[in-house]
Amino acid sequence: MILEFKLGSLTHSKVRGFTLIELIVVMSIMAIVMSLVGPLTIQMINRAQAQSELIALKNNLQKISYLSFASATEYSFEFENNHFKLFKSDELFKQSSFDYLSLGEQKITFNSRGYPKPEILSVELPSKIEKINVFRLIEGVDAKVTD
Repeated sequence: MILEFKLGSLTHSKVRGFTLIELIVVMSIMAIVMSLVGPLTIQMINRAQAQSELIALKNNLQKISYLSFASATEYSFEFENNHFKLFKSDELFKQSSFDYLSLGEQKITFNSRGYPKPEILSVELPSKIEKINVFRLIEGVDAKVTD
């Protein structure tokens, strides 16, 4: 009878916890999963922020077109990689930069009627290059250029 009691308590104490090897295996599996998922998550965040900057750029282009029409004044954007300068009648009006977009060296001018020249603007996102038809953007139609 004493033997049964000891065997019962021995099996009961063995079931209580995890071994060190089990913990190491679980932690190594978690580390492998995190090393695979982490970079993808960061890449998705960068894409989302670049998309947000692209939307802000499109909104600014529409606003400047309206502003040039309303004030009958010529405005021009000068892009240099991720920096831009906005000129109002050849005077510096505003300058800023993008964190995730690059536009190369381009210039777009809005005449006193609010129309852009040239009409196409090329924008480099982290994963692709997108061309925007600024004239169609101002008109409120789909501005994405398809090849």
